[in-house]
Amino acid sequence: MDGQISKVSGIAWLVDPKIKAKWEVQFIWPFTLDYWVIEIEENYNYAVIGEPDRENLWILSRKPIMEKELLSRIIKNTKSKGYDLSNLILTPQDPINSTCMTQWIEEVDKNKGAPIC
Repeated sequence: MDGQISKVSGIAWLVDPKIKAKWEVQFIWPFTLDYWVIEIEENYNYAVIGEPDRENLWILSRKPIMEKELLSRIIKNTKSKGYDLSNLILTPQDPINSTCMTQWIEEVDKNKGAPIC
């Protein structure tokens, strides 16, 4: 890949210890963001994080490429919870798979089925 590596550090804490899915995250003092754990795999292989206003969503995976069936299910679940995924961006892990997955999501979103990569 080309380009420079960038990273950001933050501090996170539970909003309410009884609700383990709702977090506050601070990247720049004094500003905080609400991060809600929408879905998490029991072995932490992936997690879906969103905001209460449903404006932003992150799909995090330990593997560089998620299986299409899993990603499709996650997309369906998050849409059913009111998230607009029309601007979903896949972070490139490698050029061939990233292009294919982006086309696949666009096709799934249009209900035309997945292209063969």
